[in-house]
Amino acid sequence: MNLLTVSTDLISIFLFTTLFLFFARKVAKKVGLVDKPNFRKRHQGLIPLVGGISVYAGICFTFGIVDYYIPHASLYLACAGVLVFIGALDDRFDISVKIRATIQAAVGIVMMVFGKLYLSSLGYIFGSW
Repeated sequence: MNLLTVSTDLISIFLFTTLFLFFARKVAKKVGLVDKPNFRKRHQGLIPLVGGISVYAGICFTFGIVDYYIPHASLYLACAGVLVFIGALDDRFDISVKIRATIQAAVGIVMMVFGKLYLSSLGYIFGSW
């Protein structure tokens, strides 16, 4: 893997994500996945909420085009897919914070257990003792 390969991958990922975002915005308006102005949000008109979905599509595209090994790629994509799905549902239906946090914690635990990942240190989260 050299600089030219990585640069080419990054450019193609950027272009794919940008194109996907362009088309996803139109679909978002049709299915009601939009942010509406209210007392907190002062923007004008309906704002499509598909940024996270587009980034996830770009990540999936990346994993499909690269020819080098990425450990636990399918586990990562599955867990990220669940998080994106929950985020989209929350954008559309305003899911409870408790439900979202529980699902996000469960997905994190699944990723750690099945990916055999662990924290060896929390650093100096409570300062130096």
